[in-house]
Amino acid sequence: MGFEGRQHPSRLGARLLDQALGEECASAAERPAEIVGGHVDMLFVGYVSVIPHIKSGKLRALAMATSKRATAASGIPAVAETLPGFEIDSWYGLLAPAGTPPPVIATLHRATVNALQLPDVREKLFVQGGLEHVGSTPEQFAARLRQEIPQYARIVKLTGAKSE
Repeated sequence: MGFEGRQHPSRLGARLLDQALGEECASAAERPAEIVGGHVDMLFVGYVSVIPHIKSGKLRALAMATSKRATAASGIPAVAETLPGFEIDSWYGLLAPAGTPPPVIATLHRATVNALQLPDVREKLFVQGGLEHVGSTPEQFAARLRQEIPQYARIVKLTGAKSE
């Protein structure tokens, strides 16, 4: 099994899957081309990078490493359906330096929310790109970060992952 890049969350996901299965099956494969070319049997990779291969029939998606099925890929089961609690979810967020004045944060948030409502942006990110639009307030996003830090620290400790 391969994973997408040494510093990508999919590497942690591959290691967490190793732990759940009780055996090490992750290799050094790092690109979708390695599975399309037959060099590895399975790849733990971000969905967005393999959408064209799935749509063309070159790859078969086995599961998403999320807690529930993705809206854009509802036919693909979540790993958590088989291994309860399994979740390695990638997300995108905007961050600003500590101490940024609240009115500036509010302006950036408003502009981001407005941009995510544009039809062409929605089409590219959520329909073509397979991303889930969560959307939240700056306070909710900060709470998510506070929740994920210990979660990922546990996964790093459990899997023995090292920064390279």
